[in-house]
Amino acid sequence: MFRVLLILLVLCNAALAQDERRVVSPDGQLEFHLFVNNQDKSNLSRVGYQVRYHGNVLIDTSFMGFDLYEQEPLLGENTGLMSDSSASRPTYHTLTARYMQNGSLARRLDVEVRVYNDTVAFRYTIGKATPVDRLMIADEATEFDLPHDPAVPVTVPFVTERKGIGWVAITEVPLPGFPKMQLADEDLPGKILLTRLTRHIGLPDVVFDGKPPLTGPWRVIVVGPDKEHVMRSLATASAGIRD
Repeated sequence: MFRVLLILLVLCNAALAQDERRVVSPDGQLEFHLFVNNQDKSNLSRVGYQVRYHGNVLIDTSFMGFDLYEQEPLLGENTGLMSDSSASRPTYHTLTARYMQNGSLARRLDVEVRVYNDTVAFRYTIGKATPVDRLMIADEATEFDLPHDPAVPVTVPFVTERKGIGWVAITEVPLPGFPKMQLADEDLPGKILLTRLTRHIGLPDVVFDGKPPLTGPWRVIVVGPDKEHVMRSLATASAGIRD
């Protein structure tokens, strides 16, 4: 009976998470899982990720993508994995996965991931979609499912403790000409942080107006056993992440 329940659980998880890819740090303690998963409040699947530290879930299933101006659905929803490639470097392991949105004008989203011993960094490339030659971003839709104290102000970098697991910080490596990242505690205060891009003068519903392809800034997650470790790593993580 136990074996049957175990098989059913495995099949259920497999049905939820599709095309899962895993990137592990050189020391094997930090893992980034990338997949396509169902959303609770939508009938559309979406590119998502999970971060594990020493075998424990540090950041639970969180979704990725962009809200493009007057285009539906979100870029990152209703996608399928086209291809992926991985490589190893002395200080990090890397993966690039390419997703194509079904039923759209060939809208493509690439996710590039780097996993160091105490840092995860990921960024997006929005591919050129014929005949769409103008890229108008209404906002970013990256999530961080990270339990935290809702009374603590949400700033970038954001630093918090995961009881029994470790400390974690979220920041970015800014990209010149691209709106800076902010974090919002909107839908589920104390649980899910949402990426919001800085507004600018111009169209009220557009934060970036340019041409594809666009490779965006790095979103950075720093982890450690204590706050002091994370704060030291924050000072060097951004400088160490380069093209």
